Amino acid sequence: MPDQPSNVEIVTAVSGRKYSLNPKVMRKGTNAQVLTGKDLQTGTTVALKLVTRAIFEPELAILSHVQAIKNPRLVKLLDYIENYKPNYCIFVFPLYERNLLEHIVCKRNLAVSEVRKIFGQVCEGMQALHANDVAHLDIKLENIMLDSDDNVVIIDFGLAEVGRSVITRFCGSYAYVAPELLMECPYNPYKADCWSLGVLLFVLLCNYLPFDSNEDDVQKIFKKIRHQPIVIPFTVHPDACNLLQVLLERDIGKRATMSDIMSSRFLNPAPKPAPSAAQMKSVGPIAVVKQSLRTVRSWTPMPQQAVAVKAC
Repeated sequence: MPDQPSNVEIVTAVSGRKYSLNPKVMRKGTNAQVLTGKDLQTGTTVALKLVTRAIFEPELAILSHVQAIKNPRLVKLLDYIENYKPNYCIFVFPLYERNLLEHIVCKRNLAVSEVRKIFGQVCEGMQALHANDVAHLDIKLENIMLDSDDNVVIIDFGLAEVGRSVITRFCGSYAYVAPELLMECPYNPYKADCWSLGVLLFVLLCNYLPFDSNEDDVQKIFKKIRHQPIVIPFTVHPDACNLLQVLLERDIGKRATMSDIMSSRFLNPAPKPAPSAAQMKSVGPIAVVKQSLRTVRSWTPMPQQAVAVKAC
């Protein structure tokens, strides 16, 4: 292995592995910075998440719980450095080239089939979390990574809760928070995750957020989340529209659960029935195939105008 340049910092993790650290910040969040590094034993490029010690210890506890779930849609913690600096620690994760926001910006409009695949994989990971009493509480485009095969990996468990069905703290990203978080009263974190999944699905389908996040006044954004009718464009696939209506439901008693999402028509489209013998005999096999293709490619949009989800 060639010698490392003298300006590259070398750090040693708890496993004993050594990593080179690139000081250039790749991503920056409110409470963390992500740098790139290299495992000097394997030569693999990795992501190094730099956090304060106060954040490190509770997040490590949650990540340890998440690693036990062993679901391919959940990020794998490779290693960690406890004493990088007096007040800082480092998590070592696999490096992913892009997140879902970057993917959408690059492709602009996603086909319904791709939305179904991506959202289905996100929900697969979220169902595993909820089944093991973990609420993520920060689902958003930036926290969904895509690997080299375009498969989903959920990251960033810094705000997650384990084993609590009711919490009171405000957390998450403004555009994705559920309306009940804005009422300063106890709420169900799992139902809050389902609202955030609704916002995520909306963006995947429509290419914009259901609530304007460019407002300078945060209180105006919160008012929209609590009261503004949610308009679903008529171009959205009917099965997706139905799912959005039960995810972006302000009444938490009526809001969909992970079980409802996984069994939805959108994630489980009805298979096209095979042509009958009578059809084959009357019009011939080539005509039947052509008709089937026309049916698959042209779903019926919602009538006349956009569907509005009523405000409470």
